[in-house]
Amino acid sequence: MIWVVTLRYDLTDIDGTTLGAWEDALAEVDASAGRIPDIAATLTVYVEADGAVEAVGVAASVAEPVTRRSPMAVEAVDEQTHLDQADQPNLPQLVSAAEVADHLGISRQRVHQLQSTAGFPEPLYRLRTGPVWDARAIEAFATRWDRRPGRRASDTRDEEIPRVSELRTSAVRSTPPRRFVTETTSPPREPNSTGAAARRARKS
Repeated sequence: MIWVVTLRYDLTDIDGTTLGAWEDALAEVDASAGRIPDIAATLTVYVEADGAVEAVGVAASVAEPVTRRSPMAVEAVDEQTHLDQADQPNLPQLVSAAEVADHLGISRQRVHQLQSTAGFPEPLYRLRTGPVWDARAIEAFATRWDRRPGRRASDTRDEEIPRVSELRTSAVRSTPPRRFVTETTSPPREPNSTGAAARRARKS
């Protein structure tokens, strides 16, 4: 069985020329050398072995005469797993404040408030359009966030931002009724003399 073994070394005294020399010396085992900036130098070799432990031993015995140092970490995976890992995207999924709000069931204003809360993840980038976060960090925060007890996530947004219809209803209820007095400027009507004379004639 083919195993892919990656050995990590301290970066001290390792430059591009050194990494190139390692690859040339270990060409028979398809070695590839590289650097993880500010972390480590890596050497990956392909070896045939019956198991992961044996594969690590074979890789170390092949690499040590060339590198002249011991690795500080070793990883061994079968060839198919290595290929599957290589096919996976290595960039994190980024989410905006609006997407964070949807995921947590809160308003965007609340997201900006949470940024000053201990434990809320820092944005990966701050763009002109606003901050963006690693989706995995937001998911991890959601699992440990101590939301106020007795409140459902779906109720939070309605509680924090009253609806426009509710604001209008509240304003109508709080406004005292007004009294209107209508004044007339028309002169008083004169009594109907004809009608009065007719009534006196009937009485007589």
